[in-house]
Amino acid sequence: MKIQWLSAIFLLAIACNNNSTPSNQNAVQNPDSMRQDKTQVHIDTIEEMTFRQHEEELIKENNKKIAELRAKIKNEKKAIGEKYNEQLDTLDQENVRMETRLNGFSEQTKADWKTFKYNFNRDMDSLGKSISRFAEKNMSNDKQH
Repeated sequence: MKIQWLSAIFLLAIACNNNSTPSNQNAVQNPDSMRQDKTQVHIDTIEEMTFRQHEEELIKENNKKIAELRAKIKNEKKAIGEKYNEQLDTLDQENVRMETRLNGFSEQTKADWKTFKYNFNRDMDSLGKSISRFAEKNMSNDKQH
């Protein structure tokens, strides 16, 4: 996590430094525009860092829920436990895939970021719902035993 924060700060510093060169004629002609650009870069960076932090927390929560469900399953009959473990393996693999996607994303353009964020939120929501449905189903099965 610290590495991501340091990377984001470093990238922000580079972006601000690159935008502050006086050789940029547009910046010399319109310093207010240059300040707005720096402010927007800063806001975008903070937004991305906040998004990443939130999604990392969701991934950790998913890991915790999956571990709790695995612990509950250990007490089930062998055939039922194996079936549940297979389903949890699938959910766990999807959670790992989401973490890999989040850590591997490198913003190229603002449009790329918006598309990534939209798709990632949709997929995380779907994964969270799948874990919740599995837990509800498992709990209802526990009550029947």
